[in-house]
Amino acid sequence: MDNIKEKLYQQLAIDYCCTVSDIKDNKNHFTEYKKWEGRRQFEESDECILKVIVVNGKLVFTGKKQVVDVCSQKFSNRSGSWFMDVSNFRELDEILAGEEYQIKTAHPFLFQRIIMCVK
Repeated sequence: MDNIKEKLYQQLAIDYCCTVSDIKDNKNHFTEYKKWEGRRQFEESDECILKVIVVNGKLVFTGKKQVVDVCSQKFSNRSGSWFMDVSNFRELDEILAGEEYQIKTAHPFLFQRIIMCVK
């Protein structure tokens, strides 16, 4: 099971432009999105405005620098435990509205994931 978990953490690190240790630790992380080799592509276009995942009780954000910087100011001390709450989505929508985007999808699966890239 540890081997599967390690591979999952490696893939999440690639998908969210951070290190495996960032995925494993207990701190929130905010990175600018880059097209890393091996990343999974879902419905995202060439430009990723914002992707967020809740893993190990914390938040990992990646996306457009301006958006991620604002998210870092707003959410750096928030827990991932209840991040899928509607009030947080409203705050994210306000941040995205400044870039003329809105929340596109939220997937409350094993790892909670939000992808926002809609004009």
